[in-house]
Amino acid sequence: MGAGIRIHTSTATSARTFVHSLINQSLVPYLERSAAHWNETVAAPRRGITGRLFTASRKYFGVGGGSGSNSRANTPSPIFGGTSSITPPSVTYTHTAQEALLRRLADFALVLRDYKLALSVYQTAARAYSSDKAYRHLAAAQEMIAVCHALLGQWSEVDTAHEQALSTYLTKIRSPLGAARATITLATLCAPDQPSLAASIYLRMASIDVDASAPRVALFLEQAAQLYVDIGYLRKCLIHLVLAGNKYAKSSLRLHAIRCYQVAQQLLPPKWDTMFDHVHLALGRQYYHLGDYGQSVQEMLKLVHPNQSMVLEELVYLYSQYPMAGPGKELEWHALEEGVPKVEIKAVDPICVHEKATLVLHITNSLLIPLSVCSPNLVFSTVAAPISSSATTSPTSSPASPAAPDALPPVIDVEVPTTSHSIECEPTVTIQAFLTLHGLRPGSATMTHLTYRMFDMIPIRIPLVKPVTIHVIPPRARLSVQWELPSVVFASQVMRVPTLLTNTGFIDSGPIGIRVVDPPPPTASIGTHESVIITVDKSTPLPSSLAPGESAQVTLWTHWHASNAQVEWTYGQGAPGAKAHAHVDVHPIAVTMVPLVNAAHATWAPLSGSSRD
Repeated sequence: MGAGIRIHTSTATSARTFVHSLINQSLVPYLERSAAHWNETVAAPRRGITGRLFTASRKYFGVGGGSGSNSRANTPSPIFGGTSSITPPSVTYTHTAQEALLRRLADFALVLRDYKLALSVYQTAARAYSSDKAYRHLAAAQEMIAVCHALLGQWSEVDTAHEQALSTYLTKIRSPLGAARATITLATLCAPDQPSLAASIYLRMASIDVDASAPRVALFLEQAAQLYVDIGYLRKCLIHLVLAGNKYAKSSLRLHAIRCYQVAQQLLPPKWDTMFDHVHLALGRQYYHLGDYGQSVQEMLKLVHPNQSMVLEELVYLYSQYPMAGPGKELEWHALEEGVPKVEIKAVDPICVHEKATLVLHITNSLLIPLSVCSPNLVFSTVAAPISSSATTSPTSSPASPAAPDALPPVIDVEVPTTSHSIECEPTVTIQAFLTLHGLRPGSATMTHLTYRMFDMIPIRIPLVKPVTIHVIPPRARLSVQWELPSVVFASQVMRVPTLLTNTGFIDSGPIGIRVVDPPPPTASIGTHESVIITVDKSTPLPSSLAPGESAQVTLWTHWHASNAQVEWTYGQGAPGAKAHAHVDVHPIAVTMVPLVNAAHATWAPLSGSSRD
């Protein structure tokens, strides 16, 4: 229950009346009488020529009355807030000394809101303190002079007075805490009407403080940033917020540093990349020192882009420390999914079950440092069941529909060659990497992401520039044709060509056939377009079928009526003469043809010097 909640209304009214009477009838009249008396007896004589001569004689000759040796004495005084082992001498005034009465007069005038009188008396007292080398009293008087200027609205004088007070506090009596008090008091008075002046007051104290790593320096920088943001100086606000966070960090005040950096992060414009990087780097380091490794890594991940790549070293170190945050935790590095590096895969031809195909990856390193890609692998998002052939599928059966990757067994296995276990990609360079795909069962799969380990430590998952779908077809026969064709032939020449046929597939080849498909004739050709004629020697006919791995030697006869043609080898299910075959392999041939000399139209020139018989 709050204090005074049960006080009767009449009691509260009586207390309020008593306090009002005490202030207006006793306290204020006492202050006014005392101020008038001291102004006539102490302050007024010092304003005339007599008072100035008195002050000068005491300064240069050490003589004078009033405030002589009985009213002041040189006594050692401890340094307030200093760090030096040497204590400067300090002057102490008794309560009846004129200098002490001047200070009381100025304080009473300030309380009575007679700011002009207070300012005049403070200036008079300051001159007296300066003559006596009473620097502690001088610093306090200069502080109050700056306060009076602020209360009078004399903003042009506030800055000079504050600078003088700080100089005395820090150089004469080495009291940074006294200077900090003067700064906070004066800046608070200036902030409502002159926020930019208040900010400069804070910054002056932060710049000349003897202990640059003290938390009060960070406090002054933070307060200046707050004033700048209130008047719309965003650039100055951000700079001093970052400086304040740095000072807090040096003082091991991590939470205060994080607060400054987070405020700066919220105020950052979108195009300030350098400031953005610095803020997130500082946040990552502060979270690391606090033991929050997960948050530290998240801040570091925002720095991985082409303009800021050197942070990867710290990122790798943070990742090495991350498991300490808790057992069994794994981190998803989704922030790297937008281009570290960029990976593109061209369209891939279908592959057969039990066969292997080479996949080419085009990797572009957009960073400014070399990138090590270790153990690359592909991620398939969708897996489709195989579509049954027309011979085994009924007309009412529905086509296969895509399924989740876990619903069906995988159709493709990715093998990483040992030579490319670690792929080194130089800065801003595009290289090619090769993976081997192994068909496991008929179906199709869509590649969407590439996974790898950056620097053989950080697991990365990045999307492909464009998803690629790979189809795996059932096992098939493959016909390997080995023949040696000449490079130069004569027109209409007939040539014997030994040929070795091998089934490199996984099922029987079935009947094998051969046919020549002529290329289209040139547009400007005149006359009949001739072609190459290929026949099979009867002694070595084409095999009716080849088992997997089986070979057969056949002899072909070629009649060269043209220099180029396309030879189609047909094999699979069906007869060689059928219109459609399961598989057709096209082998283009091209030779240089030498025309024959027509003897009927040849002319012979006589030899020089011969005679006809």
